Amino acid sequence: MDFITLHEKVMEYGTFSHYISKKYEYHSHTLKGNETIVIPKNKIIVVKSGMVAHNIKNKYGESQFELCTAGDIIFQSKNTVLDIENIKNGELRIFDRNIVLDGLEKEGLLPHLFFDKALKAEEELLLLQNNSSNVRKKILKLLIEVAELNKKEFGLDALIVPKEMTKVKIAKYCNCNRISVTRLIRALEMRQMVMISAEGIYLNDKEKLLKFSYKFG
Repeated sequence: MDFITLHEKVMEYGTFSHYISKKYEYHSHTLKGNETIVIPKNKIIVVKSGMVAHNIKNKYGESQFELCTAGDIIFQSKNTVLDIENIKNGELRIFDRNIVLDGLEKEGLLPHLFFDKALKAEEELLLLQNNSSNVRKKILKLLIEVAELNKKEFGLDALIVPKEMTKVKIAKYCNCNRISVTRLIRALEMRQMVMISAEGIYLNDKEKLLKFSYKFG
């Protein structure tokens, strides 16, 4: 079958992650609280629901975090462990990498998996390109991204950075210290751009936040 026909076959299941979940055996893991799980080598992860962060080490050994929600597929090179941190209600499906890749190759669907992963990588690259080295701008961009993912994943009416995304986590994901995060959030609150509540940080006006971020280059 050609690429389009195969693509239509996959889309009968809705998404590629649903196709994998229907075709191959997996075991489930529900993340709790601030849990971080290190998945052994030779595994593929499908995020069933919730929001998690995938810790990726670059060639310099530095951590970079990929935010993932329902339907995202996480895998790296064959002998790499997967470091997954819970943000909010993360549920994972864990597959044997060799079984999935061998099965997809026999079906002629392996390019679709890499295509799906490439689209995600492109999204992450665009985010990095839009992020300057300025710490305050990085924090603002992260707050907006997390709030948008939270709204989409959990069907919320407002943009809210969930309470599970603590200042410590924000600092870690932005490679800065907690004091920088605290000071910026306090400044945003004083300008009435955000509101702190029991649920998390409400973003009152996304456009104002974006304009505010432009001041930092």
